[in-house]
Amino acid sequence: MGFDFGVVISIISAVVALASALFAWQAVRAAEKTYSVELIGQLYATYQSDEMLRDLKIVWGIYRQLWESDSPTKEMANEKVNEGVPIREDLAIDYFKNLDVDSPEFRAIHNIINFWTYVELLLQRKALSPNEILAFTSHRILGFLIPMAKAYDVRYGQDYEVPTLKYADKVLRVAKKKEMQLAANRAS
Repeated sequence: MGFDFGVVISIISAVVALASALFAWQAVRAAEKTYSVELIGQLYATYQSDEMLRDLKIVWGIYRQLWESDSPTKEMANEKVNEGVPIREDLAIDYFKNLDVDSPEFRAIHNIINFWTYVELLLQRKALSPNEILAFTSHRILGFLIPMAKAYDVRYGQDYEVPTLKYADKVLRVAKKKEMQLAANRAS
């Protein structure tokens, strides 16, 4: 029985292949982190742009206005807006159905829905974590955008099985709740 160099070479080749696979996996993970950082940077820059800030101001104003029209007091309306409580769908549909497509209000709602639809897609694909989004945005605006997205669909005769932005709302609310629980645990 002699020493079989073929077996030794096969074992060495297998070890080298395993090490190569490990290094490739680490390179992919590093690329994913870099991509995530770049993506967050792009989203943050978009979110902080003058156009987005103007649109957010308009959208928050409409949100507050609709809650004020549907609440017994202005204070209650402000509380609902600050908590991100969704407006009624029928209220959103009534508001949106006759809105001029060239109006700043229509453009603002459309732009903000598009931004959050993109965020939702990234969350669904696990390209971003909820905490990365919550670091610079407020998920409470989804209380306005979800019914407005439905109003948009109604206006243009679209009917989607899964309502736009429901996934993002669910994921971000759960993440925010966990964050608040962790903060409470640290405080005690």
